[in-house]
Amino acid sequence: MVVSTYTTDLTYDNGDHSGVAVFMFDAAQAGGYQIGLTPTGAVNPSADVAIGRSIAAGTIVGALLIVLGVGLLIAAIVCLIVGKVKKGRHRNQIMAGALAYGGQPAYSPPPGYAPPGDAPPAAPGYPPPAPPVSLDKPADDNPWAGPQ
Repeated sequence: MVVSTYTTDLTYDNGDHSGVAVFMFDAAQAGGYQIGLTPTGAVNPSADVAIGRSIAAGTIVGALLIVLGVGLLIAAIVCLIVGKVKKGRHRNQIMAGALAYGGQPAYSPPPGYAPPGDAPPAAPGYPPPAPPVSLDKPADDNPWAGPQ
């Protein structure tokens, strides 16, 4: 079995144990192995040995998930701000009357209607409206004038 130097800096902290990855090897088959250790200049002779599966893959996946989560959070905040700005602009346009009656101000009547204060045009098929009746001066044809 070939033991090689760990190529990147990998530290771990698990409860009471902490350390740094120095060497690695690949066990090609499942089973029992005997591992012999000899001190080298790279490791303190009183160091503890931890053997297990590599935690680098889990660390990389965790980092990628954190980056993805932060990116989605930023995208959600941007969408929220854009939506609020669009909603505010739309509300302002409605309040200003820019969208009423096809772009005309809200206070003007739609085309084809008489300006305010004039009598509305008579509907087709109906007689024109009767002139106003004065209640101050009795008239022969005024039913509300009372006895003369």
